[in-house]
Amino acid sequence: MRLALLLAAAVILIGDESLKPWFDSLRNKLGLYCCAEADGHPLDDGEWDIKDNSYHIFVQGEWTIMPDDAVLLGPNKFGKAIVWFRDPWGVKPSSRIQCFIPDRAFKAEPLSEARQVAANVTKLSGLVLRT
Repeated sequence: MRLALLLAAAVILIGDESLKPWFDSLRNKLGLYCCAEADGHPLDDGEWDIKDNSYHIFVQGEWTIMPDDAVLLGPNKFGKAIVWFRDPWGVKPSSRIQCFIPDRAFKAEPLSEARQVAANVTKLSGLVLRT
């Protein structure tokens, strides 16, 4: 079943050949290509969210926070939110996230430097930051 879902996602992602150059150009903030070494999964609206200044995705029954270096801030030409996992055969909440881009309707904005520092301190300390 998992293999069928992965194959269906791959067909969806490469179905429009005009998007291939865009997909091939996507890189995360560390400079790693999203599509070259990872498996992309389109997400429905209920499978991703932004909360406490962080993006979250719902994977295998758990909400997972997207690493800041994985979030792409450019335009989403595909339209749906997409997450790329490093390990396509073992997708689970602890899977490493290569890239994430929100859907076309959501305008991704970089966090201000002060908010990024506060978010990182909050993650490290385990405290909840109320805004």
